[in-house]
Amino acid sequence: MEPFIGRKSEIDSIIKKWRKTHILAIYGMPGIGKSRLASEIIEVMKNKLPHDREQFTAIRVDLKHTKSPEDIWLEVFTQLHIPPTLPSDFQECVVLHKLQQCGKKYVFHLDNAEKMAENGHIQTRFQDICLKLISINENKVILTSTIIYKFHMLGYFYVNLGKLSHIDSSCLIQRVAPEVEFGEYLDSIVKNCFGNPKSIINAGKQLADEEYTPEEFLEIMENTGLDALSPEAYSQKDQIRHVIGEAIQQLPVEQQQKYAQISQMFPGSFSTEALSAVIGYQSPAMAKLEANKLMRRSLVERSDKSTKRFDIHPLLRQYLNDYVKIPTDLWHSATNRYVKFFAKLADHLQTEIHKKDNAVKVLPHICKKS
Repeated sequence: MEPFIGRKSEIDSIIKKWRKTHILAIYGMPGIGKSRLASEIIEVMKNKLPHDREQFTAIRVDLKHTKSPEDIWLEVFTQLHIPPTLPSDFQECVVLHKLQQCGKKYVFHLDNAEKMAENGHIQTRFQDICLKLISINENKVILTSTIIYKFHMLGYFYVNLGKLSHIDSSCLIQRVAPEVEFGEYLDSIVKNCFGNPKSIINAGKQLADEEYTPEEFLEIMENTGLDALSPEAYSQKDQIRHVIGEAIQQLPVEQQQKYAQISQMFPGSFSTEALSAVIGYQSPAMAKLEANKLMRRSLVERSDKSTKRFDIHPLLRQYLNDYVKIPTDLWHSATNRYVKFFAKLADHLQTEIHKKDNAVKVLPHICKKS
């Protein structure tokens, strides 16, 4: 299992809520460490629970290659060691009966749960299965997903994973590559992983295998970006470029193109007013709707809750800039709107600055809209 570093605040909050939580969801962008945190939580809680009656058995179901939510029953059916002699139509009934009769507590880790959000009907069936699993013997479900689900119930608790801190990122890469002398290149290599644990681990493994010196690897990172963190010798599930691409390719093509436009037009954080004016949404409210859709998929994040601005993770930006093509006509129309919006903003800014009494008060308000 890959090493685990950091996430103390997330673990503490989960431990605090554990007894009253029936469904725990861990959300975040690809490679951010959702599945690894779930595994860590399961181990922590196994060691922490003091009484035999609170102990549980963990069952992990990887949903990545499942064809339907009902495949969950087959996987649980198998892991409970029930002889596979019954038709699939009876598997749900048999599993629920088995769980009821055995009297044990289970924690079901449903990994890669974004697979179950392909359409509303599949999602509803999946969420119904989650509710059935927790209806018996105080069982719990842990979801790990790039796509956010909502359960309108008591006992639903979720965590949105952000970037790993610089200190924890440095500790992680040194744990992966303990023999490597990073020297002056440690900080720069870590910064180019942008707090993404899968990227940090991939970087550390390549250095540990002595494929490159830290100086050489830093140069490769700065020149090739995602490719440096996605060695061809690795399986696709371990290539950060591939896992990010899978998440983006789940979007319809038109939405991918608009997402790429946002990334290229706004190299930093952006407001809904600017998004509306440049990308061509009807209003800031409609732009916010689009931003929230992308945020539900962990493709956009809140950069600052106080100003309600949005941002895109640097690794997602790299993929969008390198692999998602924007049609020429869309690019030209967005560029024209971009020029008009910021020309208008500059004129407004200049007018307000000349009002000396209002300049200090007005500047922050104007900047929020850009």
